[in-house]
Amino acid sequence: MTMTSRERFAAMLNHKTPDRMPVYPLVNSISRQSLGITYEEWTKDINKCAEAIIRTTDELELDCLCTLVDLSVEAADFGQELLYFKDKAACPDPAHRVVPTEGDYDKIPRIDPAKGKRMSEHVELCRKLVKARGKDKPVVAFVFGPLGIVSMLRGQQEMFMDLYTAPDEVKKGVEIVSDVLCDWIDQLCATGIDAVMFDTLYASRSIMSAEMWDEFEGVYMTRIAERVRSHGCAVMIHNCGQGAYFDEQYERMKPVLF
Repeated sequence: MTMTSRERFAAMLNHKTPDRMPVYPLVNSISRQSLGITYEEWTKDINKCAEAIIRTTDELELDCLCTLVDLSVEAADFGQELLYFKDKAACPDPAHRVVPTEGDYDKIPRIDPAKGKRMSEHVELCRKLVKARGKDKPVVAFVFGPLGIVSMLRGQQEMFMDLYTAPDEVKKGVEIVSDVLCDWIDQLCATGIDAVMFDTLYASRSIMSAEMWDEFEGVYMTRIAERVRSHGCAVMIHNCGQGAYFDEQYERMKPVLF
């Protein structure tokens, strides 16, 4: 029996045998080539972004739609200035940081995601994808973890030093960002998505110890993951670090999929 993509994913996640393995490579940014547009245009025009993802999903007969655009979506609405490019993802402008010193983490604004340009557009992207293909394919929202977002606002090198020299200050920032993410999750889940995939980039041996990750992000991810489940959505994890901490992340987030 041939299954729909939704049925295929459901079978896999319930440890049953699907008609074939569901397939979803992260094709999001490369999908812009289906429209012949730049990365910057694909990032800033939510209608073209949705069209490109849908077209590529159909052409390659993929089993899932994921809303990964770039890792600066959240940081932009916290006030971080970004640099945009023709052929690669946007990134923070290192010359202008929201958190310029180790004493400024508590100055990260407690924003309303609905009023932020990029986060509200991301909600709209979810809505468009659910409407277009949600009946047959699962739609997964992509959210950067709170420690990753804070590093965008401070700078990775500077934040990593602050973990040692001003740990309590860093935690103030992560707490603020986590509160905002919970509000954003409410808005994302209201679109009808099936899951939220968190990028917990720093939960890997190539970056920091498991104990440090748990202290500075893991404890916050438990609350954030529970917020997702409170809406009936599933929790998923994306981690492209070398040597990801599977046990520690599972303990904190109870994901259905890595």
